[in-house]
Amino acid sequence: MSDQELSYDFIIGIPRSGTTLLGLRLNRVPGVFSAIENRLIVNLLKDFEKGRRAFDKTAAYVNKIMSEQNNFPFTIDPKIRNVLKDSTNKSLKELAIDLMSCIEFDHRENKPSYRHFIEKNPGYSLLWAKLVKYFPEAKFIWMTRDPRAFVNSRLEKVNPKNRVNNPYFLAYLWNEYHQEFNRLKKEHQHIFVNYEKLVTNPEDELMRILTFLNWNVSYDVKQLLEKDNYSDNLDLVDQRKTIKFRDLDQQINASRLNSWKESLPDSLSADIAYLCVKTASSVGYHLPNKLSLSRKIWLRLITLHWYIGAKLFVLISKER
Repeated sequence: MSDQELSYDFIIGIPRSGTTLLGLRLNRVPGVFSAIENRLIVNLLKDFEKGRRAFDKTAAYVNKIMSEQNNFPFTIDPKIRNVLKDSTNKSLKELAIDLMSCIEFDHRENKPSYRHFIEKNPGYSLLWAKLVKYFPEAKFIWMTRDPRAFVNSRLEKVNPKNRVNNPYFLAYLWNEYHQEFNRLKKEHQHIFVNYEKLVTNPEDELMRILTFLNWNVSYDVKQLLEKDNYSDNLDLVDQRKTIKFRDLDQQINASRLNSWKESLPDSLSADIAYLCVKTASSVGYHLPNKLSLSRKIWLRLITLHWYIGAKLFVLISKER
């Protein structure tokens, strides 16, 4: 099958909004490879943008994952190193497909023949315009979540790689991601998916997503929702990742959907709602705006540096 007949799509959006959950479910669809928890394509994109046909960034990352396989939730075929050596005149999409064809998740006994590739990476949300340059036919699933739930989830699931976990910075970051979505949504093929709808009505939401992707494959949506055995024998060096995958491998449920209401202090919840109310309204979330005028002015003043920090974070992320 030629690369023209193969599709390469993306799951993007705000972090902690169900991107991995959706990616794991789509990985069960026959003929579909859902790439999760890797940075192959982002490094490939950097090499193409910088004109590095030696692919030094991508090669360095390949060496990293080959030497640290017990810290990644997939296995890698050693032939992956040959992909970059045989890359003359190949497009980024062709190389992406060749690289992903060398990766396999542990729970599959026999490597199937893939027709559709989809990559989950919230970081690509800030590189949307660049991705379309190299993947003009790609479809994008933009995942989102109530900003208060997003902030709470980031505060609860502390990741050492996330150097800033201030709630006000995170609220402004939520705004930045969704303002980027609003700027670009008319230009690209996309579907907007709320985490809240995905976990409360998973069957209908998965049907809506699969209809949008139009993969023309046979599948049973109910089977995509059941517990899988993928993570049973998963034992990564980073136990935080092991717990994450075992948790997401369970049957989808909405038991913790509103946990932020118990975890976040009412005053902080109200602050986040105010800071995000305008952007949230543009993407379908109607948040309360109950702060007094004096509190609003004071809040804007004391969080100004976090507002600037979120702006700088986005600018730097786009250029990295």
